[in-house]
Amino acid sequence: MVTERTSGWLAKTSLVGQLSGLVTGEVTSVDLVTKALVDARMCQTICNAFASIAEEQALAAARSSDTKRTRRGKVEGLPILLKDNIDTHDIVTAYGSRAYRNHVPERDAPLVRRLKAEGGIILGKTTTHEFAWGVTTQSTAFGITRNPHDRSRIPGGSSGGLAAAIASGVAGAGIGSDTGGSVRIPAALCGVVGFKPSAGLWPLEGFFPLAATLDHPGIIGASVDDVIVLASALGLDLAEDTGAPRVEYLEDLPGAPLDSEVRNRVKEAIDAIAMSLPVQLSNLRPLFAHLFPVFAGTVLAEAGMVHFARSSADTIASLYDPDTQSRLERSRLTSLAEYEACQQQRRSFVQAFKKEFRSDFLILPTCICTAPRIGEDEISIGSWAGTVREALMAYTSPFNLNGYPAISLPLPTTAGSLPAGIQIVGRPGGDGHLLRFAATVEAILASPRRSTLPSKETEYG
Repeated sequence: MVTERTSGWLAKTSLVGQLSGLVTGEVTSVDLVTKALVDARMCQTICNAFASIAEEQALAAARSSDTKRTRRGKVEGLPILLKDNIDTHDIVTAYGSRAYRNHVPERDAPLVRRLKAEGGIILGKTTTHEFAWGVTTQSTAFGITRNPHDRSRIPGGSSGGLAAAIASGVAGAGIGSDTGGSVRIPAALCGVVGFKPSAGLWPLEGFFPLAATLDHPGIIGASVDDVIVLASALGLDLAEDTGAPRVEYLEDLPGAPLDSEVRNRVKEAIDAIAMSLPVQLSNLRPLFAHLFPVFAGTVLAEAGMVHFARSSADTIASLYDPDTQSRLERSRLTSLAEYEACQQQRRSFVQAFKKEFRSDFLILPTCICTAPRIGEDEISIGSWAGTVREALMAYTSPFNLNGYPAISLPLPTTAGSLPAGIQIVGRPGGDGHLLRFAATVEAILASPRRSTLPSKETEYG
């Protein structure tokens, strides 16, 4: 097994810096794309993060961008990445599966059309777990994608290739999808920023569906500012500041404890935030009990409906990955009554959360651990044990159930430590406020602070 650490070669790329260079004339779009292509090939060799690299298309778009004298878009000339479950009419879109190995869609997804209209240049398609149905980002079609900080570990998923490429400095940002944490989880495990907007903010047409009532487009960026640049190009208006925010925090959720390293780093981050902003312990913790089976049951039923409608039994048996086939076998055994029970429990959670969450923002961990090793199927923390999927999704999936916007920020690291994330949840429709607040928190976390909050054991009694 490959075990060497690779963090020495990592250097993040900034959309903000690239835009500045284009405006001042220090660089051209061709310069940016040419360098990004070199970095993409290097990243592919080290991490296997790309399903395809669109060299000819990207260079042609860059040359066209450099000739423009007027009407320059918000991301004009910038290399942008797309997850390989988003339709592009001129680039193979395989959805991470052998069943679609040479598939070229007839048209771009509407969100891709918006991106192109604002001058964004698609550098390539990044790897995903087959049909975005998993958290390790590996498939028989494209192999194993590796974490750029430690090649023996997963990058998370299902937008793992996107996070690995952003963390490797190939581009400043890209578009992925998030059904249960699929931009926030790999962002946390790879040390970058992952943003899931409010449900319905952006269109899902042209994204291969996983679970229709849980799917969200999303953005992974090197920083919050890079996410803001791309989100603005996709039509998000940033809200004006409205005074001091009301902020709650949770150090953990019931049912899935944090490992000791992540727990300590989360507490240090909340302490640092509390030195600059009023933060109080949330009373929402009991609402999150027993939610993961509700999420998992919803995905199982809705994904089954997608695949049984789209693919024949022979196609599933001969071309789908074994883990996808196994999930579809379980889906066949899911009854309408079981799905209905999941939706009733989901409805109760959504109603209770809406009633009880009165603050502007909720802060909590993104994942309970750092990146698991490739091939690791189960995580054990103290007396708790669960699948890698449950361990990584337990803290992110509730906000797909209720559709609230959420963003994962990287926690400060020390020498030898792996990336981990802290998650901020905003109010529905308050995506601009969330991004502004996230930028504030990102700046706070850049400066080490001493502990000021009581211990969790003291506060929880």
